[in-house]
Amino acid sequence: MLRTQLDRSQQGAVAEKLINAIMLSLSKLYLGDLNRFSVNAKEKITARSGNPLRGFVDKIAGLFGLPDYDLYVYRGAGTTVSLEFGALPVVLVPATVLRLSEPQQAFVIARALAYVQRGLQAVTRFKASELMLILAAAARTAAPNYGSNLADPSALDDLQRRIVKVLGRRERQVLQDVSAEYAQSAPVDFHAWYADLKTTSLRAAALIAADLPSCAALLRQEDQALLYLEGEELVFNSEVIADLLRFWCSESAIDLRRRTGLLTG
Repeated sequence: MLRTQLDRSQQGAVAEKLINAIMLSLSKLYLGDLNRFSVNAKEKITARSGNPLRGFVDKIAGLFGLPDYDLYVYRGAGTTVSLEFGALPVVLVPATVLRLSEPQQAFVIARALAYVQRGLQAVTRFKASELMLILAAAARTAAPNYGSNLADPSALDDLQRRIVKVLGRRERQVLQDVSAEYAQSAPVDFHAWYADLKTTSLRAAALIAADLPSCAALLRQEDQALLYLEGEELVFNSEVIADLLRFWCSESAIDLRRRTGLLTG
């Protein structure tokens, strides 16, 4: 549903397939380090904890069809919810988010979970240039010389072996097929794809927050160049906010609200 209703383009579809094919490998090779956020496993907010934040995030996760995840609040500033790899997706919320209004909390949490729903935590975890090399290494499963112009071939071969080693027989066959498709497809413009996915996550988050002015206010807060702009001047100077305004009233947005139960009638 996210792809058909929210995506601005499909140019990264083959990269998305390859990421999903190696998700198990990524979760093992790049296991999240909770120490970076000054939290430990005992501080995980579980469904049984009675913590109201968990119930709030559970409702949003339910809209995305996410069965489970690990949730932490860490002593950090900002409005960006971080994602890490683990046995379950790891969602890390900076404590300052708890001071936002409820629609704004929904917005920042939903824009992160939009990536989790598609198995694309890697997009938030790695820079575009880093992920391009990881996928180049994975593609060498079917095309041994793929990406030799991007990095040291021996380094790519080593990473490819580590990716495959983690996978079982069935997962290896899936990787063989998907990596062949990736290697034979037109090169992905990773920077453009990252921008498209950001747009998708913002569209989804704004619908779930159900308060476009609050979302725009938070985006202004995050971008100092927009902080003192209002009205038409704000829309003219921010393609992100302009896109949200256009999408908010579109037939696709209305249909998606109905499908997810955000709109009745």
